[in-house]
Amino acid sequence: MHVVIPAGGRGTRLRPLTNEIPKPLLPLGDRPILTRIVESLPPEVPVTVLVTSELHAAFAAWAGTLPAGHPVRVHVERERADGLRVSPRCGHH
Repeated sequence: MHVVIPAGGRGTRLRPLTNEIPKPLLPLGDRPILTRIVESLPPEVPVTVLVTSELHAAFAAWAGTLPAGHPVRVHVERERADGLRVSPRCGHH
């Protein structure tokens, strides 16, 4: 099994909370929402988090805070000239 989490939204309905922090990285108690999701999965399950280029730095920093044993890959979706996102393995969405 492999888990793919699309996490590149802007979270506009949660502003001003999401002005500085992407929605999946907002804290829920003592940890970000996305951390809680990843920690709920078996540690051997690889996880890919899909993000836009403008959010990559925030998610890369977040991935560095995860405990060892939770394989997480942050994948940046490319943007096409027409504004649609395209992933090399998934085609376009």
